[in-house]
Parts: sequence; structure tokens; C-alpha cells
Amino acid sequence: AMYGLQGNYQKAFDYLFKALKMDEEAGNQSLLARDLGNIGSFYNRQGDYSKSLDYYLKALNIYEQLGDKNNIAIVLDNIGDLYISVLKYAEAEKYLLRALEISDNIGYLLVAKEINEHLVKLYEKMGKSAKALKHYKKYTIDKDSLFKGA
Repeated sequence: AMYGLQGNYQKAFDYLFKALKMDEEAGNQSLLARDLGNIGSFYNRQGDYSKSLDYYLKALNIYEQLGDKNNIAIVLDNIGDLYISVLKYAEAEKYLLRALEISDNIGYLLVAKEINEHLVKLYEKMGKSAKALKHYKKYTIDKDSLFKGA
């Protein structure tokens, strides 16, 4: 339900907030968290990082209350990647490593692959080539496993 083009920007925005309002009224925590995460991603794409972070953290808070590890890993990864965008590398590393630990524990390969990809990007920017290489190898292993399983 993403209307990508700038002309449909307002429509997408209205749609996201309408969904948020409905799920809030219905008291559906899991859908509410999904809406908050979607709004976070929407702001992230617009380059409004402080609003994006705000919504990601709200989503994270609900997922943690629900104990939804899959989605906790996804939101932590999104936050980590956002911190790379704003050049806060120490913060990025903290969130991405936490996300990786969770996704490795639950065997969530699809997300682990993404997280390792973000860690490669992070460590390259930090000039930590040994760490970048380590995560590139993990990324490749995850990618191959997913490909074989497809």
C-alpha cells in the first residue's frame, strides 16, 4: 500500500495514519506496532530521521511488550540503519549487533542477512575492514542458505 510517487505522497501519508487510527481504536497492539513501523519507514524515506526514529522506537516498545522477537529484530535493524544515515556509528553498531543477536537466536535468516549487510556498510564507513569482512562472510552464508532453501 505504498504510493511511491511524490504526487501520491499525501495519499500514502493519509492512508498510513488512517490505518494507525483504526488499529489504535481496535486495540490491536500487533497491527498498531506494524503501522508505527511503517510510518517510521515512510519518514525515513523522506529523510526526516528524527520523526522516523520516534515512530521506530514506539513500534519497538510495543513489540518488546508483546515479546515478538521477529519484529524486534526488524525494528532494531531499521534503527541501526537509520543511525548509519545520520553518521551516529556507535549507536548504529549497538542496535545492529542487538538485532543480529536476536535474529541469530531465533534463526531468522532473512533478517540476519539484512543486518549483516548493514554491518558491512557500517564497518566500511568506520574503516574497520576486518569486521566488515567478517560480516560480509556471514551475509554470504545467509544469502546462500536462503537461496538453497527457496
